[in-house]
Amino acid sequence: MTPHLGMTPHYESPNRVKRVSLTPAEFAQVTGMKVKAVRVAIHNDEIKVTRLGNRLYIPVTEVKRLFGAEALELIAPLAVDAA
Repeated sequence: MTPHLGMTPHYESPNRVKRVSLTPAEFAQVTGMKVKAVRVAIHNDEIKVTRLGNRLYIPVTEVKRLFGAEALELIAPLAVDAA
């Protein structure tokens, strides 16, 4: 794949972006919970979410609120390359 107009392809980007939200599946993976348990906790307003259309996004601050600041290190592997 050749870059167009001098742009760096997504897979070669050296920049990393910190995540500001997680999907329920990612939240479950990071915390060790089951996805269904995460969805039940969301339904019971135990986990705060942002809804965009029919999608749910859990702010990273919820990991810190529920599991402490040390738990934020678990999210580091989920950082994505900047486009």
